[in-house]
Amino acid sequence: MPYNFPSSTNRAKEHKDFINCFRLLLSDLERDFEALGIIEELPEKSEFEKSLEQADKLNEELEFQQKRHAFLNSPDGVTAAKLDVLNMYADIKEKIKKLQEKKFYFGFEEETYNPSFILKSEGFSFSIAWQLQYGNSLEGATLFVRRWKGHLTKEGGAVYFHGEEPKMLADNKYDFDRDRNGNICWLNRADKKQYTAEQIVDSCLHWIVEQVSKKRLDRNR
Repeated sequence: MPYNFPSSTNRAKEHKDFINCFRLLLSDLERDFEALGIIEELPEKSEFEKSLEQADKLNEELEFQQKRHAFLNSPDGVTAAKLDVLNMYADIKEKIKKLQEKKFYFGFEEETYNPSFILKSEGFSFSIAWQLQYGNSLEGATLFVRRWKGHLTKEGGAVYFHGEEPKMLADNKYDFDRDRNGNICWLNRADKKQYTAEQIVDSCLHWIVEQVSKKRLDRNR
């Protein structure tokens, strides 16, 4: 066995060798136990203990929802939503500069008073528009994020040949929200998931670059 040690007339040396082998044995046993996934079994919680935990979770959830609703129904919530939309537009502008360096070029239209933004390139567009029903409330407010085949215009005043009008390919609607950590986000009404402004922007840019890339490749085959 690897834990044997030679006897010695030097009692101090023999004791030291014994301790070293003993420590090696304990280390190997501990490693083997971890590999086998041996864990200490805890006693099952009583029904009352489970009830206490459930009460704590309920109170925590109610407190979160109260704070969330208070913020979303306040003028601060309206201001934060508009600011986050404007930040989306700033983010788009910065990122299309980097894409232009890689020979992807875009036209865009924007309206900051009632925030809306259209980005278009080589026969594809996406639009982001923030619409409020009331000036001091988020009730009924919606962020529209849409993808189009064709070049969309803000005023809709462009003239197209019949059948070449922009066709909507995707229509996503978001509600302004705040997550459990207090971070601003947007709740997709379709999949009920929360997304940051940057995630929405990145998804739109990825889509339009992907469409333009496919078109260029098909054209050069």
